[in-house]
Amino acid sequence: MRSRHISKDGSCSRCGMESETVNHILFQCPYARLIWATSPIHAPPHGIMSDSLYSNLHRVLSLQERYTSEEAHAELVPWLLWRLWKNRNDFLFQGKDYPAPDTFNKAIEDTAEWMRRQEEDKTEVKKPTSNGAWHKDHQQQGIGWVSRDYAGRLLWAGAQRFEGLSSPVETEATALNWAIRSMARLGYSQVIFETDSQVLARMIEGSAETWPKIQPIIQDITQSLQKNRSYRVEFFSRDGNKTADRIAKEDFSFLNHVPKLYSMVPSWLKSVLEADMPSVGLNYDVGLNNIG
Repeated sequence: MRSRHISKDGSCSRCGMESETVNHILFQCPYARLIWATSPIHAPPHGIMSDSLYSNLHRVLSLQERYTSEEAHAELVPWLLWRLWKNRNDFLFQGKDYPAPDTFNKAIEDTAEWMRRQEEDKTEVKKPTSNGAWHKDHQQQGIGWVSRDYAGRLLWAGAQRFEGLSSPVETEATALNWAIRSMARLGYSQVIFETDSQVLARMIEGSAETWPKIQPIIQDITQSLQKNRSYRVEFFSRDGNKTADRIAKEDFSFLNHVPKLYSMVPSWLKSVLEADMPSVGLNYDVGLNNIG
């Protein structure tokens, strides 16, 4: 606000002593220093926070490189940062002030809840949904996938713009291959992958001959399924899941071919995802849409 000449006062709203920079809010304000001192996070050399935000962030985000997991308490760091930032906004805009011990305890609760949800996500059976958008008159294609938990809530979604995919089935297989690899890298152990392509599903299960053009992709998929025995691919009608279809269409608005991962629901997907939720209990699907 000060840089835009909206406010003349750039001092910290809590301590009033220094310029209110991000580094000051998170690390150098006496309130922030008290919270860090209350926590089990190792203090910086000589107990002095750096004047550099990047140095401070690097120190607290790389604790596991210098200490054992029991000593580092690295899982607590993001929640301490989040609570410091949130408390600053509550103090400034709502006049709410929280004692440092209460803020620290709330960060511990946040951490415990996050870890509990992570464990639930890895043990619950999920069905990720992926989708390919292809048309013979277009040089570009789009693929998208979405993974959801047992209640239909989004866990992760992926979207990427492609060129050179020769058929709907190849586009679909590319989307499915990316989705399987992503779920494995993210540590999910039990996943049902749904595709609206019966041709692709039969190729993967071995009941239909694999097209030579997409044989390398099918091999990658089957190898991934062999490594992850709790993964399986099923045919699922596109009518039951329009979310992945919407993601694939959105790819055509992208300016580059960089793959994009979402852990929160983007605004352009929210209404479709909510409409899909009643139709599935557990869902991950790979669906295809032809764009005219």
